[in-house]
Amino acid sequence: RLIGAPVIHTGAATHIEKESNYYNKEDEAANHSVIPFDQTAGMFRKLYQRGVRRAYVHLDGWGYRGYDNQHPDVIPPSPECGGWAGLKRLADTCDRLGYLFAIHDQYRDFYLNASSYSPDHVVRNEDGTFWCEGYWYGGKQTLLCSCLAPAYVRRNHEALLKNGVKVRGAYLDVF
Repeated sequence: RLIGAPVIHTGAATHIEKESNYYNKEDEAANHSVIPFDQTAGMFRKLYQRGVRRAYVHLDGWGYRGYDNQHPDVIPPSPECGGWAGLKRLADTCDRLGYLFAIHDQYRDFYLNASSYSPDHVVRNEDGTFWCEGYWYGGKQTLLCSCLAPAYVRRNHEALLKNGVKVRGAYLDVF
């Protein structure tokens, strides 16, 4: 199903924290944007009507605060984009159209504003210090100890399944 299929890379929510290197001080409204899941589903239906019969859909920013925010605690999906029901409708639309629905996900960056954040779970240097920076959209982050990542992957993907979201793939960024 992938051979010859276009990759459709699209986004849902973007929220850039003030601590992020990407924060736009001149135009603060530019730091937050939302594309509802139903609007994206509508776009895919139009593509199908125009003859695109197969596609690999890569969805960024589906998590609670949007792209590169609060990892690994991205569940539930963005309420502004439609929450669980909207994400399920989008995934179901992709399934009906024959498009493979995949999400952008990652389990390396550990955001200080994540509900599960604990300094006990970060990668540390020999002297006990750890790297911390506000580079990505979500603001201050450090690195999650990789031995903890599988439990978060399991938790998040089980929640997707429990809510009927048919994820056919995941792009595990920086993993």
